[in-house]
Order: sequence, then C-alpha cells, then structure tokens
Amino acid sequence: GGSSSGSAAAVACGMCFAALASQTGGSITRPASYCGVCGLKPTYGRLSLDGIVPLAASMDHPGVIAGCVEDLALMLQAMADVDGRSVDGRPVPEPADYLRLLDDEPEFLEAGLFRGLFDGMEPSMRKVYERACNALDEAGLQLIECPLPAAFAEVTPRHHTVMAVAAALDQEPRFRRHPEDYPPKITALLEHGLATPAPEYARTKEHQRSLRQSILEAFPEGLVAAVTPATPGPAPDASSTGLPTFNSPWSYTGLPTVCFPIGWSDDGLPLGMQLVGLPWQEAELLQMAAWCEATLALEPRLP
Repeated sequence: GGSSSGSAAAVACGMCFAALASQTGGSITRPASYCGVCGLKPTYGRLSLDGIVPLAASMDHPGVIAGCVEDLALMLQAMADVDGRSVDGRPVPEPADYLRLLDDEPEFLEAGLFRGLFDGMEPSMRKVYERACNALDEAGLQLIECPLPAAFAEVTPRHHTVMAVAAALDQEPRFRRHPEDYPPKITALLEHGLATPAPEYARTKEHQRSLRQSILEAFPEGLVAAVTPATPGPAPDASSTGLPTFNSPWSYTGLPTVCFPIGWSDDGLPLGMQLVGLPWQEAELLQMAAWCEATLALEPRLP
C-alpha cells in the first residue's frame, strides 16, 4: 500500500497497537485499508514535520495507523502540538481533547457523500461500500450528496506534478551523479519534475490553493465529514502498491481523513471506508468515525 505499509502490517498482525505513518499521496489510508486497520491523516500542519525527510513539503503529512478509531485518537492526543507553527500565515489552532470528545455521539448524524472520481470502484468494493452506506443510513446517518467542483477533475495529474517537482528539487544533485541508485518509478517521477516548466508548476500551485477552497464550499453548511471509499478495491498483488487516486486529493488539499475497515472482498481481502473532514476538525471526524465503526460492528480477524 505504499511507504507506510510496514506500519499497517505491524498493527494488523499484532506487533504493536499503533504505529507512526506518513502520507504525501496515499501512504496512510491505502496500507491501513489494505491491511484491515484504521488510519488517520490529520489536517496539513496539525503534526510537525520536524525530523521528517521531505518528499513534497506542501503535502507531506505525518499520521497514525492503529487497530481501532479510539487508538487513533489516543495517539493524536499524545502527538498533537502547536509549537508556534503556522499554515498559510495563520497559526495552527490548539489541539482538542480528542479522547474525551470520542465518548460523545456526533451532534448531527449527517455526512456528505462525494461521487465523481469516487464512483470508479472495483465491483468488490462497490458491493461492500454500498452495503456499509446502507447500514449507516438505516442506523440514522443521513448521507447528503455533495457535487465536487469541476476543478477536481484535474487533481490527480496536478498532485503528481507537485510531488514530482518537489522531489526533483530535493534529489537533483544526487540523481545527476548516481542515476543508477534510483528504481524505475522514482526515476520517472524525478524526470517528470525536472521537465516541468515553471509556468506549469505555478498554475498547479494556484490550482492547489483554489481547489481547497472550492471543496470547503462543497460541504453543506453544518457538515463536518464526507464519505468516500478508502481505495478503489482490495490490495493488488506485489507488483504494485495500489492506486492512490482516492487518497491523493486530500494530501493535495491538506484536509483530514480517517479510514476504517468495513468488510472483505470475496477473496477475503480487507476493504475500507474513508471520512474526509474540514480543516482542524479532527475531533469531530474521529467522533463520526467511531460512531460508524461501532454501528457497523465489523468482526475483526484475529492475527
């Protein structure tokens, strides 16, 4: 599932109850979902990047993978700080009491339902995801369809451009000296970054800023979360880490996400749901995720 797959596998097989993770594309949500555990990617800036080797500084997110939503909240409680940081010139808000708020039911049992890109599910995911949505609806969660802005159609290639240029900026001197050290997919990423014209990169950064605002406006008033599948389908074979297309939009825009398992494919592979939230609303997002987790009451597979 990506660079945090070791963290997800360690939690899934019982080596630890939680593990640190990071995401620039989909490397928290994807491995957590593929391994049948939970993942939290907080709002960009909620957790410090100090000491983390950068890939794309404007999209790098530290986060957590754990066996349940409560453990995600416990880890975030210990990790969240402010430390004088700011994002886009604005101070990072103080963290909430995530564990205490987890005991309260969501104030409003309503969530958005993002379509468009997220309709591109494999049949195994579609069946389990629609069954989970129906179960949540029957339990009282009102799902309100939220059309995504037109600019969302460009998010996948634009995200890749930001990542490629940032990676090339950091790696160019070494890549020029030792190109043989880089595997084919990383080589292709760096070459894309080095070949990207400055005007195109500037347009992409403007798209990144404007899309974030457009998505916030797509949330109906009063909603703090929207629902999507966590991945297009179950984990692929070892030739691929899987597609990050359902996750990279939230790394690109910096919005917080929580994922949790909702069932298994016909082959017995885990499948997950993803909640996307408003900036700095991790407490409300975890609260909603905990309610969904308890409502679905999925029987865990023991290690």
